[in-house]
Amino acid sequence: MKSASAPFVIVTGAGQGVGRATALELANVHGCSVLAISRKADALASLAADPAAQGRVELLALDLTGAEAGERLKAAAGARSIDALILNHGQLLNKPFAQIPRAELQELFTANVFSAIAVVQALLGSLAGGHVVTIGSMGGFQDSSKYPGLSSYSASKAALPV
Repeated sequence: MKSASAPFVIVTGAGQGVGRATALELANVHGCSVLAISRKADALASLAADPAAQGRVELLALDLTGAEAGERLKAAAGARSIDALILNHGQLLNKPFAQIPRAELQELFTANVFSAIAVVQALLGSLAGGHVVTIGSMGGFQDSSKYPGLSSYSASKAALPV
């Protein structure tokens, strides 16, 4: 049974765009305690300066592709039960498919797919009853020809665990 404390939500890719807006919305409109994660420390500094983040948003600068990411995430979450894990992080690759070296494809899939899997695996013990939400891309479900140069990005986002 959950306590009366605020729901605890982790948002990855929270330094900018959809992730930042999600973290702020969860904290201010829904009263959640949010752990906002980004590999971009400067983006997190900007988030920390936002008055809407005060008091409810914790910050963690972390590259989720790193070997230590799982342990650092578990330490940051502590003993709290995670009510929701929003996997919004990602890396964009805009290049014609025929020109993408294998190493770049591996880096892209590591950033967009394998790191998401690793995050879920690391936090599974704290997700009792919690939700996992992956933020993908419509390019992965619509015809990639609508998104020239984004076929590999679209494929990586379509491969996210759901």
